[in-house]
Amino acid sequence: MTTYQDIAERLQVARIAFKGDPKAQEALKLSGDRKNSFSGWFKQADAFYQNLLAVPNFVAAMSAFGYDEAKLQAEAALVTAANTANNQQQLEIGEAQDATKARDAKLDELDDWVSDFRGIAEVALADRPQFLEKLAFGPVP
Repeated sequence: MTTYQDIAERLQVARIAFKGDPKAQEALKLSGDRKNSFSGWFKQADAFYQNLLAVPNFVAAMSAFGYDEAKLQAEAALVTAANTANNQQQLEIGEAQDATKARDAKLDELDDWVSDFRGIAEVALADRPQFLEKLAFGPVP
């Protein structure tokens, strides 16, 4: 099974395989720093595999290092699957945030209602403070 470490290693192998080919280096984005963010990583990895698989000579060069087209296709699919999973996670994070906001709004409404209820109960039961204590409003001054 292909892992993310395998993908990083593939980049290193490609740098060796194409060290004398500036056009391949540019097309595969082999130079420069790797992005730390997921979106940056995905753009770089996706461009690498899409451009690599689009040129038969690139695939042949990688095959010389033991990375045939099937293996490269599997790795490209892993990159796509990682992006799909990330998008799903971002969607779920947004949904969780929306649910938290809705919950907090309902709790604010409940706090208002309890506050009103307590005020009315204090007025209605002013002559019977023990009932207020039974409602867990504590001792009434």
